[in-house]
Amino acid sequence: DIYYIDDMGMTEAPAPDALENFEDGQSLGWMPFGGDTDNNGVFGGVVDNPDASGANDSPNVGKYTKGNSVWSTLTAILPLGLDLSVNPQLNLDVWAPAGSVGVIMKLSSPLEGNKEVSREIPVTEEWVTLEFNFDEFSSITDFESVSFIFDGGEDNAGTMYFFDNLVQSQSTVDPY
Repeated sequence: DIYYIDDMGMTEAPAPDALENFEDGQSLGWMPFGGDTDNNGVFGGVVDNPDASGANDSPNVGKYTKGNSVWSTLTAILPLGLDLSVNPQLNLDVWAPAGSVGVIMKLSSPLEGNKEVSREIPVTEEWVTLEFNFDEFSSITDFESVSFIFDGGEDNAGTMYFFDNLVQSQSTVDPY
């Protein structure tokens, strides 16, 4: 048998669809954990991007105001679930005010419990893309919700954060 191959090439993989990007309204049902707005803050809905530049020049973003708890948590149910076996990393654009230090992203599985990854916020008052590598949990295929804890452990109730472009991707950062 003889086979002829022609015009082969390599192209970049297409960008994955965002789990949430707020461009056509909100895709996920964001709410304070347990519905407790006093302790877990308020999702302020889809708003105009307050700083459409740098890492995020899209017109719409999500707004969150931290509650009274130092572990104030914003959460959303993932209606299609989340399987990390192929793409174990989640990226999130964050705009945080001066003095902000970090974000914890937590995924919840009914069989395996909560798994979380923390990232420092390298600069404030501008958009940054934070990369959360869940590679060590890539065997878990039944995550049902995602949660964010902005400045966990910090007593800063009433602080506003903006977030956008929650995207699942291949690992690009060392998980350790």
